[in-house]
Amino acid sequence: MRDDPASKFCKVFLCCLIVAEIAVGGQTEDILSQARSAIQEGITLYKQGNIPAAIERFRRAAELAPGLEEAHVNLGAALLFKEDLDAAESEFEVALERDPKTAEADIRVHLGKAAVYRKKMALTLAAHEYDKALKLNPESADAHNGLGLIYHQQGQSGKAIEELRRAADLNPYSLQLRNNLGVALKESSDVDGAIQEFRQMLKLDGNSCASHANLASAYERNSEQKGAFLIQEAIDEYRKEVECDPDNPQIRYNLGEALKRKGDLDGAIAAYQEAIRLDPNFSRSFYNLGVALKRRGDVSAAQAALAHYKALQDQREKSAGTSEKDILNQGAALAEKGDLEGAQSKFYAALVQQPRLARAHYNLAQIMALQGNLDGAIARYRMALQADPEFLDAHNNLGVALQQKGDSEGARREFEDCLAIKPAYARCHFNLGLVAVRQGQLDSAVAEFQEAARLSPDWNEPYYSLAAAYNKKGDAKAANEALQSARRAGSTDKTAER
Repeated sequence: MRDDPASKFCKVFLCCLIVAEIAVGGQTEDILSQARSAIQEGITLYKQGNIPAAIERFRRAAELAPGLEEAHVNLGAALLFKEDLDAAESEFEVALERDPKTAEADIRVHLGKAAVYRKKMALTLAAHEYDKALKLNPESADAHNGLGLIYHQQGQSGKAIEELRRAADLNPYSLQLRNNLGVALKESSDVDGAIQEFRQMLKLDGNSCASHANLASAYERNSEQKGAFLIQEAIDEYRKEVECDPDNPQIRYNLGEALKRKGDLDGAIAAYQEAIRLDPNFSRSFYNLGVALKRRGDVSAAQAALAHYKALQDQREKSAGTSEKDILNQGAALAEKGDLEGAQSKFYAALVQQPRLARAHYNLAQIMALQGNLDGAIARYRMALQADPEFLDAHNNLGVALQQKGDSEGARREFEDCLAIKPAYARCHFNLGLVAVRQGQLDSAVAEFQEAARLSPDWNEPYYSLAAAYNKKGDAKAANEALQSARRAGSTDKTAER
């Protein structure tokens, strides 16, 4: 999602504060008055965007009246907005410790703690706090939204959409809530529902860059499902987004992807080059620039772009801390033992430290696929590929998941992308053959199964599928020969190492 809802929440959180007239034991009225004045000054400063000065005033209020719950809640919210998560959590805990009765009944404390936990990827704890908030106010749009975002992060699309829709119904004029619902609908393959939400956002604010961006993305997904002829709608929205935010490299990159899908290589190349001009370290732009240049026949320029991509990826790999790698290894060990929940927690923790860690997204996708959560798996495979476009297993497994969802064209694209990177990957040839069978293209299927068998002659699955394809073609002799080869082969694709 484009904007972090926790940040939006913090803005509302502080701007709507009303100083409560509460009794605080051990404080004189004069000191309490000074503390409350400091809080009001802090709120004013916060509204003006001067967060450091607001924090200083809230901190002063807490020093004057340590037992004043309002001071600690305000300070915690401001620190949360500044992404100082540990300090924010500490202030919410101090509020609960100093004035437990008031703090427990204060929905802002639970919303604040929930936001901290969600940003730390402590999703179970975050959900618990959102549940507490909903007990205090069942119609809290912020609590329903936060709970929906947790379900979305966990890949539970049905529950996510239910909570996010409830939030949007409670606050129908919130662009952020409609945005979150639209993104969840798009990633659950309800593209028409997503388009409806993003169009509603534009009705609320025709100048919203995020609305154009997400509507463009939904149109692009719609073209994947219903036909490439719809890609022009996405291109038109991306161009509007470029006008809205011309210095954003991600927008230029997205436009390049849509133009490449349409077949406009010159336009795509220009868009990727603009993205690189705006962000010289945008590795995916170098990668897709190389792909587009290669398709246009500019071999030397393509090689230079891909070499630059490789150098940036190597640099990122070297800069990845040992702690992230250790967490990934711990998660993998837990998964091997069958502790999938523990493994997920480790992979989420790794993403807190490095949000673009492809292997962490991929591992989460694998777990979700095992659990039968295809929508969640598809979303995570895509995140892995955004971080590393050459991640072969992510292309292959995304294709398998899309095929299971009935999106044969989407699956075909992933297997073809996989083979464009590594033509000798037998499994992607095999899976491309399965897509061809489903689409009734038996000659293409036979060719793909034969290539998979040639590349990995000791792997029996291509031979069995080849036999089935020959049977459908009515060639009993060739089918029998393929079956004999299958019985002599083993069960491992030796080309599958990444």
